[in-house]
Amino acid sequence: MDDSNIIELFLKRSQDALAETDKKFRSYCYAIAFSILGDTGETEECINDTYLKLWNSIPPVIPEKFSVFIARIVRNTAFHLYSKKKTLKRGKNEINYVLSELEECVDMHSNVEEQIENKELENALLDFLNTLEPGKRDVFMLRYWYAMPVKQIAAKKSMKEGTVKSVLSRTRKELKQYLKSQNLY
Repeated sequence: MDDSNIIELFLKRSQDALAETDKKFRSYCYAIAFSILGDTGETEECINDTYLKLWNSIPPVIPEKFSVFIARIVRNTAFHLYSKKKTLKRGKNEINYVLSELEECVDMHSNVEEQIENKELENALLDFLNTLEPGKRDVFMLRYWYAMPVKQIAAKKSMKEGTVKSVLSRTRKELKQYLKSQNLY
């Protein structure tokens, strides 16, 4: 079933909307949530919360690109669960490394999660991403949007791990300079 048909099911308040969403997007949602949470049980909880948020969001929102809409919800839900649970335990999952890497680019007068939620910073990040060449942008997004480990990025992009690390380091430096130029650092 295509995305527009699934959205139509949501608009009609049909329970089939969730079943079709699950059928088409479960593995996509799972990959995003698991890369942030690093735990199967928490990932399942995140996916269930995501589906509830979808149900409550559509309507009134009618997403233009359903896959992007669901990715954003699952990612934000996973970050929320992560931050809620990190006070209870200190995990050794990839997100700790991802957030610590971003600390060198983002003003740390508040925590990274608060900074990322800042609309002005979000717009600047989108503008910055549009300045990157596609390959560099893909590596950056795989690391900092999907929280993918460097080793996995290297395999996916047919690159050496050192090359991925180098691309990420240079891109973070560029981001820092860009944010400084926008008075956001």
